[in-house]
Amino acid sequence: MTPSTLVSPVDHLAVGYELKIHLLGISSQISRRVLVQGDTILAELHHIFQVVFLIQRE
Repeated sequence: MTPSTLVSPVDHLAVGYELKIHLLGISSQISRRVLVQGDTILAELHHIFQVVFLIQRE
């Protein structure tokens, strides 16, 4: 049995990850926990990080 037969196309959307993100290089510890889908791409993660830390582009 191959992995593709074990997971239906809909099931992969149910897989998710809890990420704990820490900002480094600052005196007080700032961190956030976020839940993301398993198929989240890097560009989406970048946007999520900006949103959860309220980072504004200048």
